[in-house]
Amino acid sequence: MRTLCLLGFEAAKRDPVKAQFYYQEAIQVSEKYALGPWKGIAYLRMASLYGSQGKNDSAKVYLNQAEDVLNRYPNDTDLRLDFYSKAGVFNRNIGQYDEALKFYNLISTTGESVTGKEVMAGNYLNMANLYRTLGKSSLTQEYLFKALALFEEIKNETGISFCYNGLGNEFYRQKKIR
Repeated sequence: MRTLCLLGFEAAKRDPVKAQFYYQEAIQVSEKYALGPWKGIAYLRMASLYGSQGKNDSAKVYLNQAEDVLNRYPNDTDLRLDFYSKAGVFNRNIGQYDEALKFYNLISTTGESVTGKEVMAGNYLNMANLYRTLGKSSLTQEYLFKALALFEEIKNETGISFCYNGLGNEFYRQKKIR
């Protein structure tokens, strides 16, 4: 199951159809042999794929199924954090901003010692994007700088570039740069 989920994760970068196949296979395997947190991860990845395609009803079905798995494994930190992140992004994308912020705050209150720097930095980036959508410039900048500090600390160049891009766009939007 874990292998199928990881294959799906890698395929999602290039081929969403193949990724969907791997996640569906992971779900099928889990139904035949074992229930476990990886089934929840597969559901979350399916929710992300459907959400990115604008198929929000399908995405919501998979989010609900992932939540059922999470309720069976409430102490699985990786599943819990992934659920909070995916639920936050999903709700932000459908305009449920208060609900999205609730999930992002759950990650923040979990603490960096549990989440790790990369997960927390990604969460800060998600929060910055939400605040940008809401037109809250000072909070957008605050969370972009928080994400940037963590991404720089762990030398994550992709994360750093997302932060600089976000800051550049925010400053341009405010006419602080031309």
